[in-house]
Amino acid sequence: MAPRAQFSDLLISHWPNAEFLRRSLFEFRQFPLWNPSILGGAPFVADPLSGLWYPPNWLTTILPLPFAFNLLLILHLAWAGWGMFRWARADGFGVWPSLLGGLAFAGLPKLIAHVGAGHLSLVFAVSWSPWLLQKAEGKSTKEKLLASTIWAVIFLADVRWSVYAGAAMIILWLSRNRSSASLRSLLLCVLLFFALTAGQWLPMLELVQQSSRAALTVEDANIFALRPSDLLGLFLPNLGGFYELMTYTGIATLTLAVIGLFKSRDRVGRFAFIFLLAFAIWWSLGSDAGLFNLLARLPGLGLLRVPSRAWFIVGLAACWFAVRGAAVLEDGFRLAGRKWNLATVGLIAAGWILAIGGSAVAAKSLIGLISLALVLTAVLFSLRFKQAVIILTIIMMSELLWFNSSLIEARPAPQSAAAEWLSRQPGKWRVYSPSYSLPQLDAARFGLEQVDGVNPIQLAGTVAFLREATGVNASGYSETQPPFKGGDQNAVVDVATVNANAVPSAERLGELNARFVISEFDLRGAGPALSMAEGFELQTQIGSTRIYKNTHDAGRVRGGALKFWSPNRIVVTTSGPGQVVLSEVWYPGWVAQVDGKPVDVERAGLFRAVTVNEGEHEVIFEFRPFVVYLGLAVSGLAWLVVAGYFFYHQTQHKADS
Repeated sequence: MAPRAQFSDLLISHWPNAEFLRRSLFEFRQFPLWNPSILGGAPFVADPLSGLWYPPNWLTTILPLPFAFNLLLILHLAWAGWGMFRWARADGFGVWPSLLGGLAFAGLPKLIAHVGAGHLSLVFAVSWSPWLLQKAEGKSTKEKLLASTIWAVIFLADVRWSVYAGAAMIILWLSRNRSSASLRSLLLCVLLFFALTAGQWLPMLELVQQSSRAALTVEDANIFALRPSDLLGLFLPNLGGFYELMTYTGIATLTLAVIGLFKSRDRVGRFAFIFLLAFAIWWSLGSDAGLFNLLARLPGLGLLRVPSRAWFIVGLAACWFAVRGAAVLEDGFRLAGRKWNLATVGLIAAGWILAIGGSAVAAKSLIGLISLALVLTAVLFSLRFKQAVIILTIIMMSELLWFNSSLIEARPAPQSAAAEWLSRQPGKWRVYSPSYSLPQLDAARFGLEQVDGVNPIQLAGTVAFLREATGVNASGYSETQPPFKGGDQNAVVDVATVNANAVPSAERLGELNARFVISEFDLRGAGPALSMAEGFELQTQIGSTRIYKNTHDAGRVRGGALKFWSPNRIVVTTSGPGQVVLSEVWYPGWVAQVDGKPVDVERAGLFRAVTVNEGEHEVIFEFRPFVVYLGLAVSGLAWLVVAGYFFYHQTQHKADS
């Protein structure tokens, strides 16, 4: 985990999703289309964080957890470095400059910081970026086709990063060749990308249109934008710094990048990457700098939160320039002569003055500044030697190992005793917590369904219902339900107590089959004389965690009895006439049959319902999302075409040989 972080996306999102994937396959023997685990249920197949369509994620179904995640992270970091190495070699550079660039990118502090934050999908996607940009520079049809395919893989790994990666690819593509033939091939590349990813983006588009994220404002999206002072992080190591605001690339990498910036012979590539650098920095500064405020209002781009993630482009460009700087040194360039001697002495002196006397001014730790001075001294002196590249590679690795070790902490993930108690309670029900007393990972391990939850994309109907049911009425967008917000949006809050004054509605929670409420504080009533909210009976207390039973729980079915339940298929028996209401969230794609005959699935507020005639009936609800099947058909055909092309190309190559 990241130092001082309360939570990790690995424990909140990726690991629970992997647990649900395994449970769907091995317990229910179903492909996981619908996920009932959090927020009363939502389409798993449309959730971009489900990781369902990114093939490496399926290792989590056959390997033990968390070993599978650790293995995937190691493999992707190695893939990132290997991609940068292969890109440099393809551009004609020697082994040592290429190796330096690969190691610099694999150990990029921002990348490692997001590993600590548990942002697995983002790390996976960024790791493919060097491979994408290498193929974008290619001239053959095969390389252009590979660029489109890799771009699609990035999208399947992390939708958000595919926007940045695609923009970088297009800029680099057009910088190399703007002929009409190149423009046509770029258009085909984009069309193929959309075809290859239709299985993901078509269901996701349907989900986003019905989600609270569709109403995201520029202010909501601007969260964790860089401040101008954060740009100092390029030069000053912020040990254990916040991952979203991490800008440090390493002194060795930065020094070589500056040399490469001025000495690179690739004029076209240099200007393309200078443009990418300027654009990424400008965007990272968020709405205050103007660019983000302007472009975020365009359709689709407004859904991109956290502008500082564009800084990965800066890191990628720094590594690209560092390769060229190392190659210049390998070709014999040296910082020699009186001017360079004076500059070297001046920089070293400035570094040590800052380290010894400037920690208060720079608001940085003394140990970080002293380390900066040491690394700067070593880097500048190494530039004077014949084996400068080898020496710099060793210095860079030492520096990155030292700095990156401050970005990750290993912590145990203890199981919740409350979750174990809840797992022993009979029946079909959900649990709600206003204080995150039941972590999503623990709920997923025990197969518990939650009313609350954490997900960037939430159904708008569910959000509106929960604000009334939970009594937590925070304004603006929130990744969590209930929201955990204090007075300051960016302030760290105590999730265990921030909602202590909320007054939950037992009846409304009961409609969503919330039989239990688990809290770190006593539930408040609606009036000052009520110390206990009506409709909740204290069952037990484990440590500071109180577990209440909701006496207004309406059950999973109203107007019938539950005969069979699974995420994708539910069977109910009922005696008509009347309406059968499932305490399950309504969503397009759910179909129903009464005694084997198709009927319309009605919308009863938040829930699914059907109307039956007089007599005994069996009602079957199934999730059959047409948009998913359509997307998979398009994607499947596109992947077959790509595979066929590469098979034909390989066969012809062997025949020619």
